[in-house]
Amino acid sequence: MDTNPQEEVVVTDYQSGQKQSQEPSQAPNQADRPTYTPGGYQPPYGGNMPPRPQNYLVWAILLTCYCCMPFGIVAIVNAANVDSRYNIGDYDGALRASRAAKNWSLAAGICGAVGWLLYIGFMIAMAFLGLAADEVSAWV
Repeated sequence: MDTNPQEEVVVTDYQSGQKQSQEPSQAPNQADRPTYTPGGYQPPYGGNMPPRPQNYLVWAILLTCYCCMPFGIVAIVNAANVDSRYNIGDYDGALRASRAAKNWSLAAGICGAVGWLLYIGFMIAMAFLGLAADEVSAWV
């Protein structure tokens, strides 16, 4: 039994479409091929990416539900972009999306707090005006 068979390797040249046979020692090595990340992007930083930025997705969802829906939706979109940009190797884009998600979440929280304070103030003012109207009608 032959332990080292000499097989022919058939390699197709994709530019010309012709097949060529080569000895196994001349066949292209897997290590000679370039490696690609999803989306065709090469990772920057020599493949050593910094840690993933925080995406603030939980804050964006909570603030959308309880405070300010328009700003919260923008925060959710930016928070979702953090992970997708990081996964394709765009660390700077992920960092920008993280900062935008944080800023929009903060804006949603502030608008929600101001809105609740205005609502409570309006209700207190209406209660006092209602009491005052009852007292004035009692005098007449």
